[in-house]
Amino acid sequence: MPSSLVTSFLGALQASLVVLLTILIGCLCHYYKLLSPSSSNDLSKLCAHVFMPALLVTNIGKELEISTFLRYLPIILWGLIYPIVSIGMAVGLRNLSARFTSKSNETTDTQRHRFKPNWLRRVTFGVNTTFIMPQWMVPAMALNNSTSLPLVLIQSLQSTGVLDHLMGKDETRSEVLGRAKSYLLVNAMVTNTLAFTLGPSLMGQGKKEKGKGSRASGDGDDSGTRNELENDNGNVINEDEMERGPVSERDEDTAAAPDERAPLFRSSSSSPSRPFSRKTSYSHIPSMLSSLLHSPVFLSSLLGIVLGLIPPLHTAFFSPSYPLGNSYFSGWLTTSLSNVGDLFASLQLVVVGSKLAMGISRMRRGEESGSVPLPAALCVFGVRFVLWPVISISIIYTLAKHTSLLSDDPVLWFCLMIIPTGPPAAKLSTIADIGESGDMEKLAIAKVLTASYVVSPIIVFAVVASLNATERLMGSG
Repeated sequence: MPSSLVTSFLGALQASLVVLLTILIGCLCHYYKLLSPSSSNDLSKLCAHVFMPALLVTNIGKELEISTFLRYLPIILWGLIYPIVSIGMAVGLRNLSARFTSKSNETTDTQRHRFKPNWLRRVTFGVNTTFIMPQWMVPAMALNNSTSLPLVLIQSLQSTGVLDHLMGKDETRSEVLGRAKSYLLVNAMVTNTLAFTLGPSLMGQGKKEKGKGSRASGDGDDSGTRNELENDNGNVINEDEMERGPVSERDEDTAAAPDERAPLFRSSSSSPSRPFSRKTSYSHIPSMLSSLLHSPVFLSSLLGIVLGLIPPLHTAFFSPSYPLGNSYFSGWLTTSLSNVGDLFASLQLVVVGSKLAMGISRMRRGEESGSVPLPAALCVFGVRFVLWPVISISIIYTLAKHTSLLSDDPVLWFCLMIIPTGPPAAKLSTIADIGESGDMEKLAIAKVLTASYVVSPIIVFAVVASLNATERLMGSG
């Protein structure tokens, strides 16, 4: 067992380094001006609209049949459950930090009338700023990289021979790899649909649209992320005002406007009731359906499901092309789509590296960059790299050992264990654009993505633990 554990650890470490080096190549392409920002954006669109759909059609269609359809239900359900639970964790942490900063402000206001120590108010403001949980933390904690990184990781595990431990009788490496990729791609279909459906709302798009052009209503501010202090004259100052200077230096009318404040918690008596009618509650359904119908990920996944579940189409597209038989499209169309789809995983990571290098270059030039509170970053890293591996391995191990809810497939167990693990999704930058986030928020997201992909090789511990748990399940069976 120790030698097997060491072998698995070294293989997983090599796979993690492959991911990091692929991202590094993207950084070098940007540094040596081989990939301009516009070219990087074009390549990202190409990956999202061509390469990934081709990969989804070929892999889902090939592996999905009527006889194996139920095997994918755990992947679909797990792909829905863990992002929603992550959203709950993030919202809970955000509310907790809001309560902490609110109580800290109340304590400072009480002490101000007794001592009036200016340094105490500044220290408290610094503490409040440190423990702020910004709005982008919610999608960063909920949406992990479920496409390019796990695909490259699983390919690297196969090349190092680590996946041989999961092979059944009369199975080949290519069969195990194909099944693992199909599981990961079904999960990618679910999480990507969630990401682009819920992502803008998680980034605060709805609040920004309500409060666009005015801060007076308070809807455009992120509740719990804006700290307010009072100066010696009793005027309210917040983070932005401290950076801009005293109130007297700015427009008097703007400084005196009482509605400029956005209280952390609004009382039901003082705050105007928000209109929430049946019309507004159902008004998002057409836009959600429209986004799905215009999503290449959703449409290509749907096409793959149709081609896989209809036997004549499955035979025509995915049966061996020799002898010809009824496999009219397998030899030329399916093979072409497969070749195009194989470009996705590595090119997407190159694009990620290029975009991360752009953010680093901007910071090194001394340009304005968004602040990343350390507790918020630690929460994201802790949930993505530590908490979810522990939760997923424990749950899947228990279900596979003591219930019959999961099929007797070690590859399925392993994929379910590692699916929630990994850094935040690189698509967060795209979601920030869709959600009309500010420049500082986008730069803060770039910083978090940079740091998370730098430390991404630590997923080797989750991979080794998942392999060990899967081997134990195989031995006990």
